[in-house]
This record gives sequence, C-alpha cells and structure tokens, in this order.
Amino acid sequence: TNKAGSKLSGSASRNEDALIRQMDRAGITDPKERAMFMAQMSHESAGFTRMDESFNYRSADRIMEVSKTAKSKGRTAIEQAMAQGPEAVAEIMYGGRMGNVNPGDAYKFRGRGHIQLTGRNNYEAASKALGIDLVKHPELASKPEMAAKIATWYWQKNNLGDMARAGNTKGVRRGINGGLNGLSDVVTKYASYMASLQTPNITRAQTVSAPTPAAPKIPAIQHKIPDAPSISEQLASGSGKRNQQPIVINSNEVGQDVKDRRIAHVVTGGLSD
Repeated sequence: TNKAGSKLSGSASRNEDALIRQMDRAGITDPKERAMFMAQMSHESAGFTRMDESFNYRSADRIMEVSKTAKSKGRTAIEQAMAQGPEAVAEIMYGGRMGNVNPGDAYKFRGRGHIQLTGRNNYEAASKALGIDLVKHPELASKPEMAAKIATWYWQKNNLGDMARAGNTKGVRRGINGGLNGLSDVVTKYASYMASLQTPNITRAQTVSAPTPAAPKIPAIQHKIPDAPSISEQLASGSGKRNQQPIVINSNEVGQDVKDRRIAHVVTGGLSD
C-alpha cells in the first residue's frame, strides 16, 4: 500500500516492488530522483500493469496518431494490417526500423518492461550491458526483475538522474518518451511520490530490553520449618544464573526497506503513446 492510499495487488505489486529493490541496488538515493524515476516508470507501464505492448488497436486513426511510420504507409495498408492481426500491425509500425530487419522482428522485439524496450537494436544494447541474452529470449524483458534492471540501466545510461534531481520533469519526459506525452499524469505521480518521502519511516532494527518481572510476595510462615537433612552428594556444576537476553525486533519482520515500500503511488491509467 502506498502513502496516497491506493493499493497495488498481484503482478502490479510485484512489478513495483522489484523496481524499488533495483532502484536501491543501482544507488538511486536522492529523493527527487527516486520520486521522478517511480513516477515516470509508473506512467510508462500504466501503473505497473502493462509490461508487454499490445497491438489491439480499435481504429486506424489511433495507429496513425501514435506511429508516423504507419501513417506514411496510408490508411488502407493500416486497415489491412489490423485485419491480419498483431504481428502485421507491429510490422507496419516498427518494420525496417530500430534494427528490425528480419521478418517478425517488429513483433518479437515489441515494447516490454517499464520503459517499453523496443526494437532489435535496443534489445541488443540491453543484452550487452546486463549480460543477459534478450535477443534470444526477448520475453524476459517483461519479467519483474529483468524489467527493473532494464529500467535502471536505461535511466543511468541516458543520464536522466541529473535532470530528475533538478526537478526537470519535462526534460526527463523527453528522455523517456521522446516528447511530452503523458506529462500531466507524470506530474501528478511525481508530486505524490515526493509527498511520501517527507514522512520518516522505520529503517533499521530496534533493540528492546525485556522488562524485569516483579519478585513475587512470599506469605509469612507461622510454624517452624524442620531442619533440612544434610546433603552429602556434590552439587552439579553449571548451575549459575542465566543471563537475561534482549529481545531484538528484526526490521525484516516489519517489512524490507519500509521507507521504499511506503512510496506513494497514484494509478491513473495513463498510457504512453
């Protein structure tokens, strides 16, 4: 649950958690950069719910709006592609671009992950940087952990952190989207994430000493206690007093990196064009 009150569940929650963990591993610690990173990635993945690009467009007009390449081929060609299915639509949008030179490349290397990694060239670059063969196994790019690694790699490779730390939302938006599509949604999400980072959170284990119990009251004995018989056997060794141990509350019981888990998140359903 994030600070804004909205709740993520299922795959969306797993995707967000993986992204937060990878953000920590990548050394992204500045509050403004963290908020900007999460806001941008949330928008690109429609609130961490869309990790695989869909080509189920309802109209040729919409395809022409989002793809200049498809628009240049004309409405008739687009409508024919729509009738043939997703692979044909991907081809008319991405065929012959971004390293997509072989039949089927456009659909095989479609947008995946938080940043919608698209095109053979970009899959090859990510593979080389991360040491994972995404060209042979492109489907891995939409898995939570790998999608998070790709997102932080892309972010740092393109030096988006500098603009993020300066609060330059438009600059970061252009670096990810190529334009300002979805800017208003990102601005809203960024404000929510920033607000969440202003509240202190539990970040480390706490040690609490166990209270010393009060000694029980022993009632007075009115009659004489007979003398104890003498004991000739030797007492066993090791009967010393036991040291009192403190009770440690492990931060993992509260939840790993609570500060990050409480980052605000506003799912507005914004889609990247």
